[in-house]
Amino acid sequence: MSVSTEYDIVIVGGGPIGATAGVFTARAGLDTLVFDRGRSSIKRCAHLENGWWEGVVSGVDWVRREAELGEERTDQEFCIEGFDEHFSENAPVGSDSERFRRVREAWVDDRLSTYFSDDEIDASAKAGQRVLLDHVADELIHERARVIETDAEHESPEARS
Repeated sequence: MSVSTEYDIVIVGGGPIGATAGVFTARAGLDTLVFDRGRSSIKRCAHLENGWWEGVVSGVDWVRREAELGEERTDQEFCIEGFDEHFSENAPVGSDSERFRRVREAWVDDRLSTYFSDDEIDASAKAGQRVLLDHVADELIHERARVIETDAEHESPEARS
């Protein structure tokens, strides 16, 4: 058996964060090496907390505000049905498995716990807090930066001072 000396990623530390990083990079198909001195806290952990698969956690819409949803998430059954409909097909485990049920329950709890009451929304609005921007595609940001940079290059020297 030959030992590879080239890796896609090297992680220093086998504690909870290093071990989690190792799991996720390996799941992503990267050749991963974790250096650990052998006395990490992970040996005292029963398991890694994050049992979620990528399809559940990926995407910009991880947490949405009640103001954007109206009555969409007032019913727990609606959330459960939505989770099953959206994630069952590509889940790495069967939809009747204990792991699937645990992830679904945590996902639904997460959604319902991000629910803002009308009073909270009004109080935030009165205090001047509101969502100005939920998400902008990175390419759009880069495009706008290039426009600003180009405009600055064509600006006259007198205008710059």
